[in-house]
Amino acid sequence: MKTFIKFTFIVGIVLSISLSSTACSFLENRNIPDIFELEKMDLSGKDYAMIFSADMWNEEQIKTDRNVLLLIDSQGNWDAYHTYNLDRANINWTKDGLYFSDHVYEYFVDNAGSISKTNKTSDLKEGTGQYGSSVDDNEAVWSWFDIGFDEMGGYQTRITYQDKEKSTEKIVEGEYTYMFTVGHQLYGVSGPFGLTNGINKQDKIGLVKFTEEELTPELISSTPLPDITVSPVHIAHQVVLKDNIVHVIGEAESIKEKFLTNLMMWNVDNGQLALERLATSTDLKFSSFYTHQNALKNDELFWFNDRAELKRTNLKTFKTDLIQSYNVDVTEELYYSARFLKNNDIHMVVNDTTWGNSFDKDGTKMRILKTSLNHPQDYTEFPIKDGKRLSRLFSKGSLTPTDNSFAVNPKLAE
Repeated sequence: MKTFIKFTFIVGIVLSISLSSTACSFLENRNIPDIFELEKMDLSGKDYAMIFSADMWNEEQIKTDRNVLLLIDSQGNWDAYHTYNLDRANINWTKDGLYFSDHVYEYFVDNAGSISKTNKTSDLKEGTGQYGSSVDDNEAVWSWFDIGFDEMGGYQTRITYQDKEKSTEKIVEGEYTYMFTVGHQLYGVSGPFGLTNGINKQDKIGLVKFTEEELTPELISSTPLPDITVSPVHIAHQVVLKDNIVHVIGEAESIKEKFLTNLMMWNVDNGQLALERLATSTDLKFSSFYTHQNALKNDELFWFNDRAELKRTNLKTFKTDLIQSYNVDVTEELYYSARFLKNNDIHMVVNDTTWGNSFDKDGTKMRILKTSLNHPQDYTEFPIKDGKRLSRLFSKGSLTPTDNSFAVNPKLAE
């Protein structure tokens, strides 16, 4: 009898802790304001923005789940907001303000905190994953969303263009591995699938230019895959332009079941593709590489590999050197994201805790790391505070960041 009572008592404690944690998470999330119901938010003193996306597997999740927007200051304090759901949500911070999306609205928040919302015009079930975004030379933001096959057997992609309060949306034909901007022009790289649209060809990738007001896809080139077992993915957050060549860090080859880190070079005039091997990647399932136009210094391109190590590649000789490591233990469940600023500073967010682990002793552990291209061996870091509150906020295991979900206030470069 005593054993039964003791067991019942222990089970009761465990259930009580579990229910208490669930209740705290529920209350924490209920206290977060919904940004789609606000006209203004406070950006004062905020240096960083992050969006955490909830996976969307069915219509019920689309209706009920919420993404979380964090605004963080230089001391690690943060404010949190909810948006509607959007898988792989991106965020961009330009001199004009913040740009981000959910499956209902495109948002722009100016530097005074005024919120502009534009309703999406396409079916909410279409393009519910934001596959990437790019800031053009006019500081406007282009985003692309994979829709998939239509009823006629074609393949569709949704493209949005945001310039402050102005937002436009187009549905274009084709499947694209990634996109980028050169000046104000949007380009895409077609995926290696055999479709009848004249854009996607079996085991080939091509450079596509989106023309006129309707963003009509114009195929400039079609090139055999460097390795037919690998579709080039996991590219840099931003690409780098030198002369008329766009440089992309990513994976395009596999040798002896090891992915290679490649430098892919697209000639934007004629669409020709050249490839250089830089290194062997790790066995991580989701690799990420970060570079930026700001990281190009003469003929030297700086970039972060999938282990969060800063590398330097000479674009004439393609000699690549390790510059610095930053004590980042990257695994499939952990996360980092880096941004290069115009003043040569580098800012990186690092997550050291598996997402959704509400029972971790210290809660969610994240930090901001700061270094520079001038002195990359020197760096400082500070923790994002209130880890236990964060763990309650991220109690859903599917609530995660993505490669393009970290943004830095450009005022930090002034």
